[in-house]
Amino acid sequence: MNRHIWLAAGLLLLARPGVGQDMKLPVFFLRYDGGLGYEEILPAEEGEEEEIEPYSQRHRVTLRIKEEWSGTLVTNLSAAVSRKTYTREKGSYTYFYLYPDLAWAVSENIKWTCGFRSKFTDYDEEDEAGHSKDLTSLLAKTGFTFKVADRLKIMPAYQAAFDLHEYAGYSQATQTFGLGISSV
Repeated sequence: MNRHIWLAAGLLLLARPGVGQDMKLPVFFLRYDGGLGYEEILPAEEGEEEEIEPYSQRHRVTLRIKEEWSGTLVTNLSAAVSRKTYTREKGSYTYFYLYPDLAWAVSENIKWTCGFRSKFTDYDEEDEAGHSKDLTSLLAKTGFTFKVADRLKIMPAYQAAFDLHEYAGYSQATQTFGLGISSV
């Protein structure tokens, strides 16, 4: 039994990074944000004061893990859960998403980024026809940054989103192409 422990410890020591490599630990970000929506109620009669009533609440917790594998490759993994509640009307929902992405400096003048997001949304109610509004949203995006000159970058990008509803009549797909120019 002791021999197995020593063997495992020896293998772990062999697997450690070389002396010339900087070991970077992952960075964790945890964030909470919330909000309240208010609606202004106008007075019914002359002389009454305006009132403000709560309309909605939103709470979101996000966890992001960033890992720098080398000077050229950075990855992120983000996860969030959110709840929005309407106090006087239908439409309250909860969503969860998972979003891994990476940025890779292919060369000194070219950087490639890509990401994939899965988002699951659960509505409290069905629509007027009795169909579920719950959906799974899938998003894929990629882009490049080309450093053309010292202070000039050109950034083409592409993004595709697929909203897959439980009721097929609501499903949709969108595609976006973009081009950015930066002179910072």
